[in-house]
Amino acid sequence: MNQSGSHGRRILLVDDDPGVREVVGFVLGLDHHRVVEARNGKEALSRFEREAFDLVITDYAMPEMNGQELASNLRRLKQEQRILMISGHANLMPHLGRDVDLLLGKPFSIQGLRQAIETVLQKAMQSTGEASPGSGGSAI
Repeated sequence: MNQSGSHGRRILLVDDDPGVREVVGFVLGLDHHRVVEARNGKEALSRFEREAFDLVITDYAMPEMNGQELASNLRRLKQEQRILMISGHANLMPHLGRDVDLLLGKPFSIQGLRQAIETVLQKAMQSTGEASPGSGGSAI
């Protein structure tokens, strides 16, 4: 599975679709991550202001505050926050700016999700100088 020590991270999972939250949350739990769920960007922002997270996984298309607006707000609060965005319209979103570390298109496989998380967390470890066994590749 993951060889870089990315197990056991605190992840904020943001999606307005309860089915997506349930399935993604279940997979993250299987990988020993501690998952906190939010139904929308405003709820996520409120949780983020009170708690620390290693990674935020957010949908793009949500009511009230979309994923890009959420990512911008999160980066204002914590510039080094790692953010993985998921979207059913990823092919229409070639440029997300500096607020998102990686964009993962829906539908995605479990392995695709795990690889995306691994890539983003590797990027975090490299930028902080953390040692990570088995990290031979480069992050984006």
